[in-house]
Amino acid sequence: METNNQVKLKIIHIGADPEFNSPIKFENYTVEINTTDNPFSVAQWVTANGLPDGVICEKNISGDDAFNFFNFWIEQFDKGKKIPFLILDDEKNQETVEKALQLKIDDVYTKPVSAETIISRILILKKIKPLIHNGSISQSSPQFYHTPFFKRTFDLLFALLGLLLISPLLLLIGIAIKIESRGKVYSISKRVGTGYWVFDLYHLRSRYSNPDKRFQELSHLNKYLKEAHPAYSEKDVENDPRLTKVGYIIHKTGIDKWLQLINVIKGDLSLVGNRPILLFEAEMLTVSDWNDRFQGPAGLTGLWKIKSHRSYKSLLSEDRKRLDNKYADIAKRKYPFWKDLLIIVRTIPAIIQKKNV
Repeated sequence: METNNQVKLKIIHIGADPEFNSPIKFENYTVEINTTDNPFSVAQWVTANGLPDGVICEKNISGDDAFNFFNFWIEQFDKGKKIPFLILDDEKNQETVEKALQLKIDDVYTKPVSAETIISRILILKKIKPLIHNGSISQSSPQFYHTPFFKRTFDLLFALLGLLLISPLLLLIGIAIKIESRGKVYSISKRVGTGYWVFDLYHLRSRYSNPDKRFQELSHLNKYLKEAHPAYSEKDVENDPRLTKVGYIIHKTGIDKWLQLINVIKGDLSLVGNRPILLFEAEMLTVSDWNDRFQGPAGLTGLWKIKSHRSYKSLLSEDRKRLDNKYADIAKRKYPFWKDLLIIVRTIPAIIQKKNV
């Protein structure tokens, strides 16, 4: 159901974590979370309100545990296992993860974790679980890709060395950002990578603290306003009023993406891979035609980058999707080191490009 362009989501939370207070605004969603520490009251809620869009269950709940409740939930309400079910644990525990995998529970998170992270994951799972159920994609596909040892080693060495070399410049840019405008030096946005995994992507902050208000001033200049989702249109405004003076420079030159080397070190990204895409874009891409792109690594650069550098405006959305699927297919084979190295070398012109991206 939609109200004022806001999509309503209903989520059941079994536990007492105060992070999940309802309602929560997230992108164009209004999320209503029903929290209870009594798993037996869930049945009454479902009877009164219908099935939820997702279930969040803390591992240790009143008089029971998450695994027993999961079995109860599946038996009583979700025999087809179409509703996302996530477990929250107080500490990282491999035994919990292994048992969850055995029972085919969708995911396990360790506290503290933000409600936005959980909601992002539920939205992706809502899209892929029906496809798994009807056979459009295999249940194993989200966990199909594992970064080869040598690729991961190369990623770590390159990212660590890169951060070390640019750290003095990062410090100066950080000071300039703080002097010009209020707010943090960095910004975080949600992206979807390998196996539909939702993670925090880091940027040097290039915008003012009230970007939406400033954006409205020049929204009429959007070149593609009639074509797509608002998140696309925001990128295509010339002379974007949300950008600070420092932000304009680091955004245009790509310096604002240097912090993504941290994502490489964390393992969210590889140096070379597919585009880490926005949540709504992942929801649109999760169909059998484009499922393969999630079976490869997400990366700082890739075929999509070197092709779009040559002719960004002429590279259609379908072409970018095709390139993502192509690299995912390459990545499944023996580690293509020379291919990755060639892509990195050909990315250099894109780093110093003199155009809005």
